[in-house]
Amino acid sequence: MILGAIREEGFTRISVRGEDWDRPEVRRRVAQAGLAVIHVEDLLDPAVARGVLAQPVRLRREFQARLAEAMGSLPESGVPSFSLDFDLSGIEHDGGRRAALCALLREIGPELFRRNLRLLLPVRIPAAADVDVERIPGLLREAMSPHILLAAEIHPHECAREAAPMSWLRPIRFQAVLARMEYDAEAGNRLTEALLRPWLAALAEMGLQDVCFRPHAEGLERVFLELAGVRQVLARLS
Repeated sequence: MILGAIREEGFTRISVRGEDWDRPEVRRRVAQAGLAVIHVEDLLDPAVARGVLAQPVRLRREFQARLAEAMGSLPESGVPSFSLDFDLSGIEHDGGRRAALCALLREIGPELFRRNLRLLLPVRIPAAADVDVERIPGLLREAMSPHILLAAEIHPHECAREAAPMSWLRPIRFQAVLARMEYDAEAGNRLTEALLRPWLAALAEMGLQDVCFRPHAEGLERVFLELAGVRQVLARLS
């Protein structure tokens, strides 16, 4: 019901979490609602993805096999991308973790190419203190795969208003292909015209077309009301 209501509000595409994508019933309902899934977030449990970098080669191979199996359902459903959260916190100061991540990404690359899928590493905006966003593109260069890119997880209420959105996005402007605007609706935050306009302008300047919205709220009905409000704001901005 909620998916159909979202479609009626004018939204045609949706991003889903991996734990939901694993449920055939959810996939069926999304299709019945006429929604196209453009991204699966955390295709594998973040705890698994974060822990694999500290594991021996044998377990990393098992991780790759499990990932390949999970990827199998995406192309047949027309889903172009997914994310894995390896947790980039402090990785530039941990040579072992960084080397393990680069090696794993290079090994995943050929499977992504074969399936014509994109793996998007999530980058939080604003980033945590121990994440150097400007050095993240270097990880992608070392991964040596055009199918490994970035997803910007934007928390606009946490970004200093005096700083232009592009100043936050500039380090990843050539690698980010999806953005998700997130806000804490339970705390009373809202995506207003004044807040969204400069961010959408910056994303358009980057040529980024896939923008998702995620209100953090309790219950599906509350989430729907928030998305309906976002849709009204977008209509006024168009």
